Amino acid sequence: MNTRADGVFQSADEARQGLCHLYRQCGYRHYKMSKFEEYDFYAKNKNFLVSNNIITFTDPDGRLMALKPDITLSIVKNARWQKGGAEKVYYTESVYRAEKDGGEFREITQTGLECVGDLSLYDTAEVLLLAVQSLEKISKDSLLTLSHLGFLEGLLDAAAPDEQTRSEVLRAISEKNMPALRALCEKKALSAENGSRLMTLAGLCGSFPEAEPILQNLNINEKTNDALSTLHKLYDALRAVGAAEKLRVDFSLLNDMRYYNGIVFRGYINGVPQGVLAGGSYDRLLSEMGKEPANAIGFAIYLDLLERLFPGEKDDEPVLLQYDSHLSIGEVLKEAQALREKGMRVRVQNTDEDGATRCIRLTKEGISDANA
Repeated sequence: MNTRADGVFQSADEARQGLCHLYRQCGYRHYKMSKFEEYDFYAKNKNFLVSNNIITFTDPDGRLMALKPDITLSIVKNARWQKGGAEKVYYTESVYRAEKDGGEFREITQTGLECVGDLSLYDTAEVLLLAVQSLEKISKDSLLTLSHLGFLEGLLDAAAPDEQTRSEVLRAISEKNMPALRALCEKKALSAENGSRLMTLAGLCGSFPEAEPILQNLNINEKTNDALSTLHKLYDALRAVGAAEKLRVDFSLLNDMRYYNGIVFRGYINGVPQGVLAGGSYDRLLSEMGKEPANAIGFAIYLDLLERLFPGEKDDEPVLLQYDSHLSIGEVLKEAQALREKGMRVRVQNTDEDGATRCIRLTKEGISDANA
């Protein structure tokens, strides 16, 4: 791999290889899945998918199959771990999804990791550290935003809205739509105190040291206390390895709370207008899929978005080696190989070509510069 002196990758291919190496160094094993899965598997877990549109076809045995729209579901389905241990895997896979507006299907390449099993706080901290390191390998100008769904759940439990109001509140928070959130709190007759707490949390964004005193003031029950304690411990852990400065707290960051719980996060790099990394804890998905109670956390990096940073490697123009037609093919092969062994890029043909940066000619007398 040809990384720059500061360790930043220079192309999407280097990023893919380098990220996989980073995850292997932490003991994650490579996970490879088939391009196809029975459609029924995804249909049962459709709410977890980013897009409900799935490409299907019937195989020779008459089974309805699907081009994979997701990787996490497959990993959870096949995860095996010993009691007290964890299944840690990384992957580079393509998924097939329709555009959000119902447009064309796209092939989206992802590199990521999943950690499933009896997880400790160390495992969560390690995943967050790998997310920070992954972003830094792509760009030094990067940030990881972090939230804890447990804190928001605690405030919502105290406000005790009905399910419809709860859903509308979550939508307004995720969109950072403060006027809509304020109107909802008033319309649904939430107490001024509960409405103020939700408004404060929705607008909270900054470093953890800046956010912690505000979170302390919002800490009202066991759920909020547990969430704040977890955030504090994770921040201290990442600060110990010099990674905390890349963290920002943002409680408008939400994932589907039917499946996700606890920590959720998203990664950004300068030059790309949307998050290139997304992840979080999804213990509830394990229960939905009939797994024994356990923990799960992971993230994916959307490599197709990195094309904005890595538009493609520029190849230096090859030298054009022109040869006399009376020369033997062996003589031409031998001379071309000798030039390549000197580090030159050489393309061979026996006709002139306009626009070649440099042309050399091979005759019985030897090599001469055709541009001279």
